[in-house]
Amino acid sequence: MRWLGFYKRITQSKNKRFLELFIAHITNSVTCAKTLLQLFNQIEKAPTLLQEIIEFEHIGDQIARQVFVLLDETFIVAIDKEQLEILISELDDIVDGMRNAAEYFVAYEIMATRPEARVMAEKILEMTEKLNYPRLEGEGFGVSSIRN
Repeated sequence: MRWLGFYKRITQSKNKRFLELFIAHITNSVTCAKTLLQLFNQIEKAPTLLQEIIEFEHIGDQIARQVFVLLDETFIVAIDKEQLEILISELDDIVDGMRNAAEYFVAYEIMATRPEARVMAEKILEMTEKLNYPRLEGEGFGVSSIRN
């Protein structure tokens, strides 16, 4: 799995900012997935939850921009620059997709969800949680460090 190899290389890098941003994006993705699942389970709150998901998407974009700026400013030996660009872009695509799903949900005024849709939202959450391999949020990494 390419994520595991990436974690190993990024944790060995002298510039820990890449790891901080990567973990922040994963944390943001998991929080967004939890909100998406909540939207599927609490339809009456869909417009409010959509706004929260849009905010998570903006945070993800902000983190991705920070990574691209850092890549431009940093000489990288231990980390393959192109691989890092691809991985952060893929993480950003995950949150973008959740935003799109939530927007369609609200735009089409869906009033009920099928059990299969809720299962799919649960699987999205489960998959994003699996990205959080090192579980470093408790060690000072996470979205809160990006917002400030």
